Amino acid sequence: GIRAAPGPGASPLGMAQLAPSSAPIYLPVAGDGITAGPLQPLAVIRFVKPDLQFEDELRAAIQRALSSKPDAGFGLVAVSPSGKGATLDAVAVQRNIERVLAAMTKVGVADDRVIFSAASDNDATADEVRIYLLDLSKAP
Repeated sequence: GIRAAPGPGASPLGMAQLAPSSAPIYLPVAGDGITAGPLQPLAVIRFVKPDLQFEDELRAAIQRALSSKPDAGFGLVAVSPSGKGATLDAVAVQRNIERVLAAMTKVGVADDRVIFSAASDNDATADEVRIYLLDLSKAP
């Protein structure tokens, strides 16, 4: 399910709730729009099953973020496991991004406020979409 990054308000449950007390981190936009470094995502959606239901939790997280920063943008990073035996499933990556973007659009996030990227991660155990807040006011 969707989970908060470790920190205040993070739940250890499989279907973790994003706690309202979690302070979002606003990222400056640089280069491709996603700043490198050890940053905390607003949310991480782990696609551990094909019919994963994440939309309600994502809607709540996006609404909280937009209520505190109405002009925020969002960086979606599709992450695939890169450990031994991991293979990239480009179709699944595309499907996951499309599902997340569709859910965000329903909340009112315009396409021009979303930047996409992809990465692999040795620590990932399933395909994920990590959502970061972006400060589009600093975009080039």
